[in-house]
Amino acid sequence: MYAALFEASSEALRALAANPRFVGTDRLGFFGVLHTWGRTLEYHPHVHYVVPGGGIDEGAILWIGIETVVFGSSIRFLQSRGWWQIDITAEEVIRRSPFLRCTLIGGVMESECNALFEMTAGLGNEQTEGIPG
Repeated sequence: MYAALFEASSEALRALAANPRFVGTDRLGFFGVLHTWGRTLEYHPHVHYVVPGGGIDEGAILWIGIETVVFGSSIRFLQSRGWWQIDITAEEVIRRSPFLRCTLIGGVMESECNALFEMTAGLGNEQTEGIPG
């Protein structure tokens, strides 16, 4: 029964997202959490989902349905600290995608963001497992 609940609800999310009035693609990243009890402690199975504001195009290259991207640290700053996983700036992605309508707002809390990346560089491997750099 729980598997059917997840399948039906996730299919409904994808169907809604595929409508161009909403996102325009059914390629979303989302996750659901199963709750089996309601507030009054009665058996009431239901799923809560966390869903992003956009999805990925069919080529799995671009996010669509996102009008504004906000970031703090620049790719060039990260590369100067040895983080080479991404080698293209957000500005370059937008420039190379003339059909993509997206506003970029960079440098938001830049010094604070940069300080967090600097801090992770000083941690031992056991504390940064899974974190690039």
